[in-house]
Amino acid sequence: MILRPFTNFWRLTARQESGGLATMPPEQKAEIRAAQIHAVIALTPPMIIANLVNAAIVVLLFWSEANRTFLSLWGLTVLPMLGLWWRKWRSERLTPARVRASLRGVRRVTLNAALLGAVWALPLMFMFGNSGESRRIVLAAITTGMICGGAISLATVWQAALLYSLAIGTPGALVLLATGDPVYLGLAALTVSFAFLVGRTVCDRSDSFAHGFLANRNLREQGHVISLLLREFEDSASDWLWQIDQRGKFIHVSNRMAALLDVRPEDLAGKTPIDLLTLDAGRSADEDVPVAEAFRARFSRRAPFRDLLFPVSVRGQRRWWSVTANPVFDTEGKFAGFRGVGSDVTEARLAEASLEKMAIFDGLTGLPNRQHFHRRLGDALAGRRRNDAQFAVLSLDLDRFKYVNDTLGHPVGDRLLRLVGERVKGCLRNGDLAARFGGDEFVVLQAASSREESAALARRVVSRLSAPYEIDGQCVLIGASVGIALAPDHGDDADELVRNSDLALYQAKAEGKGDFRFFSEEINARMQSRRVLEIELREALRLRQFSLRFQPLVDARTGVVTTCEALVRWEHPERGLVPPGEFIPVAEETGLVVAIGEWVLDNACAEAAAWPRGVRVAVNLSTIQFQTGQVVEVVAGALARTGLPASRLELEITETVLLANSEETLKILDRLRALGVRISLDDFGTGYSSLSYLSSFRFDKIKIDKSFVRDVARRPDAAAIIRAITGLATALGMCTTAEGVESVEELEWLREQGCRELQGYLISRPLPAADARLLLGAGRALPGARD
Repeated sequence: MILRPFTNFWRLTARQESGGLATMPPEQKAEIRAAQIHAVIALTPPMIIANLVNAAIVVLLFWSEANRTFLSLWGLTVLPMLGLWWRKWRSERLTPARVRASLRGVRRVTLNAALLGAVWALPLMFMFGNSGESRRIVLAAITTGMICGGAISLATVWQAALLYSLAIGTPGALVLLATGDPVYLGLAALTVSFAFLVGRTVCDRSDSFAHGFLANRNLREQGHVISLLLREFEDSASDWLWQIDQRGKFIHVSNRMAALLDVRPEDLAGKTPIDLLTLDAGRSADEDVPVAEAFRARFSRRAPFRDLLFPVSVRGQRRWWSVTANPVFDTEGKFAGFRGVGSDVTEARLAEASLEKMAIFDGLTGLPNRQHFHRRLGDALAGRRRNDAQFAVLSLDLDRFKYVNDTLGHPVGDRLLRLVGERVKGCLRNGDLAARFGGDEFVVLQAASSREESAALARRVVSRLSAPYEIDGQCVLIGASVGIALAPDHGDDADELVRNSDLALYQAKAEGKGDFRFFSEEINARMQSRRVLEIELREALRLRQFSLRFQPLVDARTGVVTTCEALVRWEHPERGLVPPGEFIPVAEETGLVVAIGEWVLDNACAEAAAWPRGVRVAVNLSTIQFQTGQVVEVVAGALARTGLPASRLELEITETVLLANSEETLKILDRLRALGVRISLDDFGTGYSSLSYLSSFRFDKIKIDKSFVRDVARRPDAAAIIRAITGLATALGMCTTAEGVESVEELEWLREQGCRELQGYLISRPLPAADARLLLGAGRALPGARD
């Protein structure tokens, strides 16, 4: 009967879940209920103390003969109830806290609260009417205080707090209303309002508690997930985590970081990141100063940093760590240190260093490359302007290196270049720099104080580079030429100094190679003149300022013209007739000889097509023309356009053509022979290995160089060479032509030695095309015919 009101109240409130519980899964509801009950039990000690104090006040103030029995029974009721609450609190302390609670647990708490509230309503109900005015006020105040304090203690379980407040407040309001006194009627209204306010507060507090619990629960779950992820990250990832406090000392070091340093995590406690920089005792501390300063600067400014590079020692090896971190602040906003992540970037760093080295060093010789040299040269110029210092730039070029490459192969050539680089470095002093610009081109930056020092270095270089090299059991011989430009005498600009040393090198090679030359204004003027000549030569090609001269070759027995050699002439509008020896080298260096050669071939074939059928035309081919790979097509095209029979075209090449790429050149010669043209070897005996070429290709004609013919009367060796050449050619079935015949004595001697053709000023000077046609049309014999 007593519990019927409670049962009705419970049925009314049991389905009214607060804090959004109605939409939650049953497990979460159970967890929140457990937390609500635990919060109520946690406040048991202060609640018991408050009950005991208030109960003592009631007993002491209202103890009298009339109230003795009631107060005794009432006190004996309060004490056991408080004892039950105390026991419950003790039990909760000694046992693990419940994770979940059912509605039955909430109902039990609510019932206990309702009973306690009903007990506290009794003093007001039984003693209010027979008490004086002052004691009534005390009694009302105690009752109100118990409503407020109890509701606050029970607020997390809103049903318990509400029923507790109603159990006290409802009887109290009825007692006040029963007096009929306006003052107490107002007090009753105030009590009802206060009860409503307390109920509303209790519901809000319960909602807040539920939401707070859910938020904390989610945070714990997220923290747990994050912890698992971090643990997995630290165990399996290549990066690692670390944290330092506000003093910069490690307070957390992942196992991976400690393992990389080959120490235990606890060994790093109390150390700072800067201490890691000094773990490598073999490395200069100066290398770590920039890193340490950068770290201290960011630490003092509380500034985040990213990818700060730390050089450390791991098991005696130099490693690089990339470190990223952000400052950490506590809940009060105070700086608490840094937390960050690190990764080992040694491989990337080594790859980057390798790329940097490749960018400034030559991959073959290990010497600095052009870019690095120019940077050092710029530094030297800047220092010279400050200190008035002198230095020199020496350009080196290897003589006969191309021949080594072509005959022995590029692998041997590469090994030779490496040996050359070592010898060049061996010639230098401290402070000098040797670089390779490419191919067989080397440059030296010398800290020279005088012209004599530079000359001495150039002599050492020429001497050492010209000494024999042994490669794969073969003795390799080359030479070297050197050009020197002095700063500031020969320039105060990097490009100007290198250019002037190149000009001096060009002069050294032009004057015989194997020596050195200093830059001079005379060389500069000569090169400027050559540059002007190149420009004019291009213009001459565009305007067709060239003409042909034809020099006859006659049969040594009959004096009949057999062939006319086509010789190109440049008729400059201001300079007049420019000698071939002056512009042909320029044409070959610039590649213009290809276009000039095609013009000569077309015009020579066109002119020869009008000659008598028995007369051939000879055209010289340059090495550059063979390098284009189109010479066969050019010859075939000229024959097709002019209608000249291939048998009447004779192509003259020198041994330098065969030297360039003998195997490929021989294939081209075979293709030309297949067209039906004749092939002559010009300037025979002045090259490197003529006999080997005669055995690899059957030439139609061998032309003996005029240098032997000119000295035949004075030098027995020249006569012996001519006899040997004619005998060899006769044995091989080849025709011989002697060039440069200028006297009757030479003519007679050459004819006696078996030379079949003669050419020279004694026979005829080169003739313009019209004069050549008249000569050939007359059909008369020239000098050389037997009487």
